[in-house]
Amino acid sequence: MADRLYSKKDALEEWLYQREQTLFSLPESIILYDLTNTFFEGTGKFNDKAKYGRSKEKRSDAPLVTLGLVLDGDGFVKKSKVLPGNISEPGTLSDILEN
Repeated sequence: MADRLYSKKDALEEWLYQREQTLFSLPESIILYDLTNTFFEGTGKFNDKAKYGRSKEKRSDAPLVTLGLVLDGDGFVKKSKVLPGNISEPGTLSDILEN
């Protein structure tokens, strides 16, 4: 079920964004961009984004995925992205801003 939902993530985010604009007419802004990561207890071999990187939990023994989130000034999610676990904020900011 989660895989089917994730395959529609971009379309769902766009629909929610359009709905937010229709209901609230908020100004276009980006206030917060943050990355965090989460680790796999197993090998993560079935996830092509699972990579060894710098874990915020100090888990150098486990593969990670990085989660990126952009919020507007009113706390609404503008965009989210699942990234490889070995990526850092400077390597992702320009891509997020373009999208």
